[in-house]
Amino acid sequence: MTTQKQRKIFVLDTSVILFDHNSIFAFDEHDVVIPISVLEELDNLKKGTENKNYEARQFIRDLDKIAENKDLSTWINLTNKKSGKICVIFNNNGLEKNGEFWDFI
Repeated sequence: MTTQKQRKIFVLDTSVILFDHNSIFAFDEHDVVIPISVLEELDNLKKGTENKNYEARQFIRDLDKIAENKDLSTWINLTNKKSGKICVIFNNNGLEKNGEFWDFI
């Protein structure tokens, strides 16, 4: 009897991305959500010569590559059909509604 892994959703914050811009690929078959506020913070950190500035720039480049002109408010495959998906939340009410999480999905 085999047990199937339950798919999970991880919400990334700015500190995770600044630590490693490849962090979105570290969740295997699980899904990744990025709040728009995180992208705004990264956008403000792109200028400079410190490591955090490089990580912010590289993450934005990688996200642009993944999106390929697709709508980031919908689920997009990270690499292939077996991997997880990524989505950007554009409002604060997207995570919880009536006590139920993730009903925007």
